[in-house]
Amino acid sequence: MTSSKRRKPDHNKPDGDQSPAPTPEHDQAHDQAQQEAADKGRSEAPDQAQDSERQQVEGEDVQPTDEWLSQGRQDQSKSQETSQPPEQADQEAQPRPALFVAGVGASAGGVRAIEEFFSEMPQGSKIAFVILQHMAPGHRSVLDALIRRKTEITVEEAQEKARLQADHVYVVQSGRDVDFRDGCFHFEASGEERGSRMPIDHLFRSLAAEFGDRAIAVILSGAGSDGTLGLKEIKGEGGVVMVQDPDEAEYASMPSSAVATALADMVLPVRRMAEELLRYVDHPAAGATPAAERETNERKFEKNVQRIIQIVRAKTGHNFVHYKQNTIRRRIQRRIAVHQLPDIEEYVKFLRQNPDEVQALFRDLLINVTSFFRDPEAWVALQEDVVTPIVRDRDPEEPIRVWVPGCATGEEAYSVAILFAEAMDRLERQIPIKIFATDISPEGIDAARDGCYPPNIAADLTPARLKEYFVKKEEQYRVVNRIREMVVFAVHDLTRDPPFSQLDLITCRNLLIYMDQDLQKTILPVFHYSLARGGCLFLGTSEGVGDFLQMYAPVDKRWKIYRVEPVSSERHIEEFRQAILGLEPPRLRRVIAMADREKPREKETRSGDREDRPAPPAPVDAREVLRRTMMDRYAPPAVLLDHDFNVLYFHGETDKFLRPPQGEPAFNLLAMARDSLLYRLTVALREARSEGKPVRCEQIPVRRTDGRFFNADLTISPLERQRGGPRLLLVTFEEHPGPDDEEARQADRDRESDARHQDLQDQLNSTRQDLQATIEELETSNEELKSANEELQANNEELQSANEELEASREELQSANEELETVNTELHRRNEALTEAHDDINNFFGATDIATLILDTRLRIKRFTPATKRIFNLIDADHGRVITDLTSQLIDVDLLDQARDVIDTLDKKELEVRTRDGGCYQLRILPYRTADNVIEGVVLTFQNISEVKRVQERARDAQRYAESVIATVREPLVVLDDSLRVVSANNAFFREFGLDPQRTSGKHVYELDDRQWAGDQLRHLLEKIVPQNEEFNDFRVEHRFPDGQTKIMLLNARRIQRQTERGQLILLAIEIVPKEGQE
Repeated sequence: MTSSKRRKPDHNKPDGDQSPAPTPEHDQAHDQAQQEAADKGRSEAPDQAQDSERQQVEGEDVQPTDEWLSQGRQDQSKSQETSQPPEQADQEAQPRPALFVAGVGASAGGVRAIEEFFSEMPQGSKIAFVILQHMAPGHRSVLDALIRRKTEITVEEAQEKARLQADHVYVVQSGRDVDFRDGCFHFEASGEERGSRMPIDHLFRSLAAEFGDRAIAVILSGAGSDGTLGLKEIKGEGGVVMVQDPDEAEYASMPSSAVATALADMVLPVRRMAEELLRYVDHPAAGATPAAERETNERKFEKNVQRIIQIVRAKTGHNFVHYKQNTIRRRIQRRIAVHQLPDIEEYVKFLRQNPDEVQALFRDLLINVTSFFRDPEAWVALQEDVVTPIVRDRDPEEPIRVWVPGCATGEEAYSVAILFAEAMDRLERQIPIKIFATDISPEGIDAARDGCYPPNIAADLTPARLKEYFVKKEEQYRVVNRIREMVVFAVHDLTRDPPFSQLDLITCRNLLIYMDQDLQKTILPVFHYSLARGGCLFLGTSEGVGDFLQMYAPVDKRWKIYRVEPVSSERHIEEFRQAILGLEPPRLRRVIAMADREKPREKETRSGDREDRPAPPAPVDAREVLRRTMMDRYAPPAVLLDHDFNVLYFHGETDKFLRPPQGEPAFNLLAMARDSLLYRLTVALREARSEGKPVRCEQIPVRRTDGRFFNADLTISPLERQRGGPRLLLVTFEEHPGPDDEEARQADRDRESDARHQDLQDQLNSTRQDLQATIEELETSNEELKSANEELQANNEELQSANEELEASREELQSANEELETVNTELHRRNEALTEAHDDINNFFGATDIATLILDTRLRIKRFTPATKRIFNLIDADHGRVITDLTSQLIDVDLLDQARDVIDTLDKKELEVRTRDGGCYQLRILPYRTADNVIEGVVLTFQNISEVKRVQERARDAQRYAESVIATVREPLVVLDDSLRVVSANNAFFREFGLDPQRTSGKHVYELDDRQWAGDQLRHLLEKIVPQNEEFNDFRVEHRFPDGQTKIMLLNARRIQRQTERGQLILLAIEIVPKEGQE
């Protein structure tokens, strides 16, 4: 451990790379995104959907304000990250505030822990503390006053729009949910009923969203599990979690729940928390971005990151080399800061020496923030656009198949199951469904299989869903069997294990954002292979399909729902092949074979389009209009040729250079060229085709139809191949007028050499005829070779097709085998769970001393504990007998009527019953509920309370005795709670001070008698009694009584050693002494 000496923060050193300046494309995409948000429909034309998809942007720039953003930080939250290959510039973050913010959550017993925490916290930290303690709604906290006595740090009540500052403590009053925007407080009145509010969870989630890896969660003493779900958000953003040692906490429920998640970085006694927290925030790696580390020593850092990845791979079998490197580096830096190691090289040594740390880092890398129905509007869109149509149109005999990769602890998988269950109930259809939920974390899969979640999930579920699909067991909610049986959980690595096939839906939300572009380009085609025709892909709001828009048609662009598209055209197939070269060979051939079989369906209507819908007007493409106008007005005449010099396209007026050939139509350029251009054009074309370089011919004289001449320039330019197609040639013509005297001289030369020209022309014609004959012979031979080649290609394709079908069959068998293994593993797991549950029940029944009797709906005996034999004359062979057939020791009770009444009303009953031997029992009768909330009998328990009754009678006697003594005491006595409010008082107190008992109870002692009790010295003494267990005697106070006289009161106070619902109690005894001169 390094020294905890405080260091001054370096505000001149940047925390990370700055975001790139916005570009016009950025602004265009932002405007488009706003327009899309206003659209009501989700059925934009495919070309518009593709353009919109390609133009999406990571997120908007955030402008820093004042000193708040003194340092930039590139750590964007997952809701702003993007995974599309063309769009994900790997901007890991928006700029973040520079200070650390610690959220401190506490409940019962938390006051003492908070005081101790701040008594150890020195002034001058770069941390802002936000304190939230559970309190009754409407009760005003005095926690700020208590903390001020323990620390020199500035303590104040949190106010709306107040900006957080370092070295400040902010106390949040009850009844408000805390949010942070731009580094300021924002509050919303909580509309939740008491008991279901989880304000600490809300605080942690808001801290994570606003402050990222500079957020700190501190959980102290408290009852319940508030804060547990919020820890996932903190860890998901790279923050740190600190928990009070449950063995030390006065109420251990909240700390124990946090420790059980395995997310806590430090579990410490309160007295050590301040020291460790200061060490963490002072460490160079805490909150630093990867860019800052790379600036100091890029090679050293990169090399050691790769070493760490290899260590994790060797210990866990999972390779993170294709996960986003910035995310991995942030997680590593946080672990370095938590362990107070000087640099990454020391952390590599620490990893090699501590296998537990490898597992801890592995868990950090796997943190996937998930919840039920995350982004509720997205799930509404999924229900309307995908789930309901599948259930409505599916043949009842054909099962629905869904895959949820990266399911973490199961919330997303169960959310999908609930949607299908609701759709089937709504449409009154029953269809078999199998949801495959997979993850690489065995711990996450085990938690998902259990299907038990803390009460905090009530914040993510509607009351109707919570009631219908969950059963509350003690402090947890368990998924009902109907939903649980829809889902098959299995450990599965998406990046290397065989995928499932013939799926109707894949939901993979917020998983691709953790992967680099290469891995995404491998996984998206795998999803395409796994989905059946018309299947859908559901991604997170910050994810997309990137370059694979030809494979997926958007169903809802805002909420990233896509429908699989047939891969039909040759261009798409080539892209498909290039995109999945990283797959294993059998899978590669299987996917390509599937794509080839889609070719005949090339012109089919997209499954997601509606043919009867009128096409929206095409948008004006300004760039295309400008391009065409410039070409028409200013571009020279040109022709586009294929490899054999056949004309594919004419541009401009080419009649000065070309003429139609005589006889049958022909589009070969050499047949159309004018005689004066033919020779040099032929030579230039062949040179350009063979050399692959532009060729230019200048000052070629060409005769016009009027006999005059002009000079022509020719340029032949080979063009780049387009997506594997043939190489094309572009020929441009330029005309240059010649001077008149040159034309006259040329005409004279023509007349003088006509005879010579004629001879040359005759020779040229003869040569042309010979050449043409040779060319025709070559073309005939070439055609024959082409025919032979085509036949060979056809044979080869047939063989290749047969081979691909065999590979496809093998791949399908492999996928089927994988599913069978998964189902078998699940059944084996369930059998083990049933055996374990059966053993637990048998051991519990054998060990418990509580008489328990379980009856079915016909009041026949199903089970009983051995202790039941003390009340009923039972033997093991009595299973199945009606309870009325047995004799019992009970008197004056009709068990039959009581049990039937519970079955009819479903209300539990509690009553005291007696036995013939004088014993007394507490009888509780409850409905016997199955996991699906079906009533199948009653449970009767008999708790022997004979001794309790005797103790209660003695206690009542003692209480009556004490009340008689207090009532006869003539001195005033008053009992206060730990907040100094009146709990009770004797008659002498009310008589002497003229107070009304009804109005006095619950009132603050300082508010009595016109605040005569509010003296500073008395206040100081009273406030020291509970926290410090002190007392005082004969404290003199002058008091003016209702009769107008001023008398001396001698006050004696001490703490009552008994914990109550209102905390610790204080007894204040008052002796009234007349002043001198009074009687």
